[in-house]
Amino acid sequence: MLSILKCPVCELPLSQVSSSYRCTNEHSFDVAKEGYINLLLSNQKKSKDPGDNAEMMQHRRQFLERGYYQPLAEYLTSEIDFICSDESPVLLDVGCGEGYYTGYVQQNLACQPNCYGVDISKKAVQYAAKRYRDVVFMVGSVAQLPVLDESADCLINIFAPANVAEFARILKDDGYLLVVTPAANHLRQLREMIYDTIRPYESGTSADFGQRFRRIKQHNLAYQIQLESAPDIEHLFKMTPFFWSTPAEKQALILGRNHIEMDVSFSIEVLQKL
Repeated sequence: MLSILKCPVCELPLSQVSSSYRCTNEHSFDVAKEGYINLLLSNQKKSKDPGDNAEMMQHRRQFLERGYYQPLAEYLTSEIDFICSDESPVLLDVGCGEGYYTGYVQQNLACQPNCYGVDISKKAVQYAAKRYRDVVFMVGSVAQLPVLDESADCLINIFAPANVAEFARILKDDGYLLVVTPAANHLRQLREMIYDTIRPYESGTSADFGQRFRRIKQHNLAYQIQLESAPDIEHLFKMTPFFWSTPAEKQALILGRNHIEMDVSFSIEVLQKL
């Protein structure tokens, strides 16, 4: 079966043959028992185990499953429903993490999408593939995405590294890109407990995107969540990069709380390939 994937060695198309993906040069990549494909070559890694680690993934999954960010997933789904006219669009989540948003969109779109997810973290992709069986997940780098030219109708990029040239390369003509970044006050209360002075996030895409994309829409989604248990506070704190750089005494103060009112704020941009 043909796919949108390309061989990371020779860049020829990969076809699924039984439990592996192969190109005509006989490079072969087995489907792991969890259901994902590892298309990240050793020379594409900057560390032995790149990306978010298993502990961060576990905390992120626990937090997201509590529904705190479901309004964002719902908004993304509605936007994709609006912009994608094809009955079976090809959708790729770049930086998919443990697959929460990929799975939500795939399960709730009005159309019947062909969904793919890619992340550099092997552990994240393992979690995603085990949970969302109707999505093709792969390990890969945003620097060299293992995806064929002009093969995707829509990309989503949520709190993840971006690559303007790669996004433009793999999108079809007039394809769409949805980018989610933290808006100014995202997790303000948590940051105030960590830092003496906080600076608002610089949300939105960089100027480089203007060379390859035009902005169709920009929307800020902001609301407040009530974290009413110590485990939920722990999940939020430990799924962020903040935890690893916070001094032990401040970690203890935050993890000792059992209630926090927290601002969440997302900048969502809908871009179209020029």
